[in-house]
Amino acid sequence: MSIQLENIHNFRDLGGKITADGKRITKSNLLYRCATTSNASSKDVETLQQLPITTILDLRGSRSSSKENSYDVVNEKNEYNLNIGFPPTPVDVHVDDLSGTADQVNLNQAKHSPSRQLLAFINSAVKSELKKQLGNVEMLATMTIMWTLNAVGYGKYLFAWAPQVRRIWSAVVGWLKVKFMSFMAIRHGGFGNMYYIIATVNQKSIKRGLDLCVDQRRQPVLFHCTSGKDRTGITAALLLHAAGCDRETIIDDYCQSHKWGTSDIHVHQIMGFDAEEAPNFDYSTVLSTDGMSIIVGAPRISIITFLDSLEQKYGSLNLYLDSIGCDNVWRTNFRNSFTVPT
Repeated sequence: MSIQLENIHNFRDLGGKITADGKRITKSNLLYRCATTSNASSKDVETLQQLPITTILDLRGSRSSSKENSYDVVNEKNEYNLNIGFPPTPVDVHVDDLSGTADQVNLNQAKHSPSRQLLAFINSAVKSELKKQLGNVEMLATMTIMWTLNAVGYGKYLFAWAPQVRRIWSAVVGWLKVKFMSFMAIRHGGFGNMYYIIATVNQKSIKRGLDLCVDQRRQPVLFHCTSGKDRTGITAALLLHAAGCDRETIIDDYCQSHKWGTSDIHVHQIMGFDAEEAPNFDYSTVLSTDGMSIIVGAPRISIITFLDSLEQKYGSLNLYLDSIGCDNVWRTNFRNSFTVPT
C-alpha cells in the first residue's frame, strides 16, 4: 500500500527489501520511519489510522527540568507543550533515556490511540562525548564565530529600502556561515562520527529502541526524530542489518532521505536556516561529500562512515549487536518474524 502524507515528511515502510541471500523479503506494514509527526494534518491522521500504528517511538526523548537530563533543541522545543499521553505499554526504562509517554497535538485526534514512547538517543553521555571531542577552546571559538555571523546577518534589515543590497548582504553572510559549518562538519568526521558516538556511548537506548521495534506486541511501529534521517537512519540501518539485508540495501535506504534533507522545507522549516542566507542545494546528491550536504542531507559518506567505524571497533555489525544484547538468537527471531520467503 502506497502511503501519501501531507505534512509528515520522509515517511516510508521498511518492508519490501530483499535479504542478502536473496531468499527472503522484509514484511510491509510493520515498521515505518519518518520525520517529526508534530505537523500532521487531519488527513495525515486519517491515513495513519488505516495502518493502524500501535506504537510511535520518538527518538528525541523529552524535555526535562533536570539540566543533566534535558535535551532541548531550538527547532523541537515547542513540540512538547502538551503532556497528554496514552497509557504506555510496560517497558524497562531509565530516566535519562526513556521518559514515559506524551502526545503531539494533531495525532491526539486519532480514534486509534497509539502508545507514544520517548527515547533519548542523544542523552547527557552522548552530549558530553561530543563536547569532549570538540574541546573547550574550539567550542568557545565556534560559538563566538557563529554568534558573530548571526549578529552580522541581522544587518540586512538596515537595507529594507535597498532590496539588491539586502540580497548581497544575506548572500555574503550565508556564504561565510556555510563555509564555516562545512569546515567544522568535515573536521570532526561528519555526521557519521556522531552516529558512531551515539551507538557506542548510548548503547542502552539503542538496545531499547531496537527491542521496541521488534516486539510484535507493539507493531506496527512508527519511529522518528526531527528530520527522520539521523537518529532514525541509524535505527533503520541496524534493523535492516539484523533482518539480513546487505550493506548496499542499508545504504540505499539511508540515502533515500537525501532529497528530503536538501529540500527547502527541511532546510528552512526544520533545520531553521535563514531562507535568504541558505544556499540552493540543487547541486547536492547522495555522492556529495561537502559539509553542508552532510549536515542537511543523507549522503553515502555519512552512513558508510558509521558502518565502517562500528566494524573497525567491533569487527563486524553482528559483533556490535552482540555487545549490546541483540545476539544471534535475538536476530534470528527478528528475521523470522520480519521477513518471509521470496
